[in-house]
Amino acid sequence: MTSTENNMKRTVIMMILAAFSGAPAAAGLPDLQSFGASDVAALAAAAPLPPPPVCVAERAGEDGQYAPVLDVVRSRFRLDKLAVEAGEAEVLRQTAAFKSRVSAEEAAALALRSFLEDFEDPDSPMSLTMQALAVQGAAGQKTSLVDRAGEKLFSMLNGGGAVLRLAAAGEKAGRGEDVSGSWLFSLKVPGFPGYTHWAVVNRQTGSVYNYGSFRGRLSRSHQRFI
Repeated sequence: MTSTENNMKRTVIMMILAAFSGAPAAAGLPDLQSFGASDVAALAAAAPLPPPPVCVAERAGEDGQYAPVLDVVRSRFRLDKLAVEAGEAEVLRQTAAFKSRVSAEEAAALALRSFLEDFEDPDSPMSLTMQALAVQGAAGQKTSLVDRAGEKLFSMLNGGGAVLRLAAAGEKAGRGEDVSGSWLFSLKVPGFPGYTHWAVVNRQTGSVYNYGSFRGRLSRSHQRFI
C-alpha cells in the first residue's frame, strides 16, 4: 500500500471514529494506547451512528435468491435489513462445478460468524469497529470492548445499506482467492467507506477467515472518501 493510500485509509478511520463519537474528525489518528479511563467512558457514552440510507431491494442479478442462504441470514442471524445477493442459479452452478462438502448456506453462516466475531485481521469489520470505539488496547477492557464492538457491528449490518454478496464463478477475492476451492462472500458496510470485506470459506473443511481490502477514492466535489 502506498503512502497516499495509507493517508487515505487513516482519514477513513478518522471519519469512522468521528461518526462513532459524534465529534469532528481531527487531522490525525489518536494514539489509542494513550487513552485513559475517562476517555473510554466518554467514548462509551457517545451517540450512536446516524442511520445509514435505507438499502435497496434485495437482488441477485438475473436469477432469484437462493432461499437457504437468505434463511440463514434472516432466521439464524436475525439480520432482517442486511441485503443479500446470492442467486440460486449461481449457487447451483458452483455446486455442480466444484466439489464441496460445505453447502452454500453453511458457508454463509460461517462467513457471517467470522465477520461478526473474528478480529485477527486489522482491516476486518470487527477490528475496524474496535478501532472506531477507540479503546483497543486499553488495560482491562478487552472483554468489554469485544462485546461492545460485536453489538455495534451487528447494528451496522442490520441498519440498512449493508450488502452481503456471494462471489460468482470466475471472480476473485481481494487477495486473489478464487471460487474453485472456497465459497467467497463479500461484505459492504456503509460505516466503512472504501472497504470491501471478504470471507473465504474452504469448500472441503469449512475453515474460514476474513479480511478487508481498502480501495478509497477522494470525491473532489465533497472532499470526502466514499
